[in-house]
Amino acid sequence: MACASQLQVLTPQRFFAAADGVKAMILAGKNLPNVAGANGMPGPCSAYCSLLLLNKTEQAPDEGLSSRRPAGTPCKVFPSSASPTWNAQIEMRKAVEPGARLLITVWHSGGPGSASGDLKLGRIEIELPPQQNTPLWYTIADDTGVVVQGSGGGYAEIEVQVPPPP
Repeated sequence: MACASQLQVLTPQRFFAAADGVKAMILAGKNLPNVAGANGMPGPCSAYCSLLLLNKTEQAPDEGLSSRRPAGTPCKVFPSSASPTWNAQIEMRKAVEPGARLLITVWHSGGPGSASGDLKLGRIEIELPPQQNTPLWYTIADDTGVVVQGSGGGYAEIEVQVPPPP
């Protein structure tokens, strides 16, 4: 079944579980890593998240460290910040099977005309259904599971809320 997605910015009061899929609220990031700018000097990233609903038998896409078209449904790009506030709700309409998980990849937008595309900063996986309906901070890791170091020391994190099914 194809995955139709929709991006909306909503307040947490209007946040709910989809009957035939998953809704996730990507709230914020903190301590995201610096990236090399056009001048080669490090600076704050222009981050966004891409969400993909994977059932038990589905594998995460092998996108490498950069991509011109990352898989999944993106939220808006938050420019030049180690601590972006997205407050974006993303709905994925796809049957959720036992053992499903939500893959959230954090990207740095290379911008229009970027030769290498967008740079992968890290990712998390959330097992579905979630155990609670409260926002949680997740430490992002690279594809091998190594935790991503943030720009101010410590770990890079994103705040996500995924409500359990009704």
